[in-house]
Amino acid sequence: MNASFAGKGSWLSVTGSARTSRDRADLERVWTPSAEAWFPQGIDTPGLVAVVIEGESAEYWDSPGKVATLIELATKRLRGQQPDPGDNETVEL
Repeated sequence: MNASFAGKGSWLSVTGSARTSRDRADLERVWTPSAEAWFPQGIDTPGLVAVVIEGESAEYWDSPGKVATLIELATKRLRGQQPDPGDNETVEL
C-alpha cells in the first residue's frame, strides 16, 4: 500500500503493507472525537475497523515553496544547468 501526505512545500510517501484490525487498542490509538459524526456509537460501532499501516520505506521531498522553486527552475534553465528542486530522500523503515 502507499500512504501519501502533502503540506506546504513538503511531501511524504510511505510504502508498506496494511491490514485491518478490530482490536480495541488499535481503534483507541486512531480514534478522534470528530469521528463521532460518522460513528455515533463510537469505538463500539459494529463493523468498525482500524487500518494498521506497517511501513517498509518512506520518501520525502522538501522544497522551498512555489515561488522559490519557479525562480530556481527558470534561472537554471536560462543558464543551461540542472535545477535543484529541494531535498529528496528515501529511508528504509
